[in-house]
Amino acid sequence: MLGTKNGVHWHTGDEHNEIGHISEERLNRRLMVEKRMKKLELVAKEIPIEDKLKVYGDANSENLVVSWGSPKGAIIEAIEMLKQEGFNLVSCKCG
Repeated sequence: MLGTKNGVHWHTGDEHNEIGHISEERLNRRLMVEKRMKKLELVAKEIPIEDKLKVYGDANSENLVVSWGSPKGAIIEAIEMLKQEGFNLVSCKCG
């Protein structure tokens, strides 16, 4: 798991196709970027400004985690674990 002390993180790719398989093909990459941009356009129109950004943790922290989408629970859990180890972080979930 990323962030695990002495752990190894294996990154297989940055993009996946419509059914979730890793794919670095140019056409697939372009299509997936276009799909994400359409989602952002919808977010910009449909979500009220006060719901577009949520801050979790110490807002005065020198460390920041910014995310978009579904990893909120895992990030908040990681922040709590790191807090127990003496780190001070804040998380901003956008969108």
